[in-house]
Amino acid sequence: MEKVIDKLVAHLPHEMNILKVVEECAELQEVLVKYLTKSEETKPKKEKIIEEMGDTVFRIVVASRMLDIEVDVQQRMEFKARQLDKWISDKIKN
Repeated sequence: MEKVIDKLVAHLPHEMNILKVVEECAELQEVLVKYLTKSEETKPKKEKIIEEMGDTVFRIVVASRMLDIEVDVQQRMEFKARQLDKWISDKIKN
């Protein structure tokens, strides 16, 4: 997977990599909204959610490497996890 990511970063224009993130985010948004709003018979199957989440995460990884912000993104994720851990702890106490 790392080789593919490096090839995409090296050979696709930055604009294309960013547009792919936007496209995948839109597809994920669509499938999640349908999951929440459609009836059991018509809501997307979990396989479709897995597909769109996987595609989105992959493209975000490509873009973060392209922009040389992988470490910063990881640090932000860790910060967000600490923030949400505190929020959950506060909610459980109340």
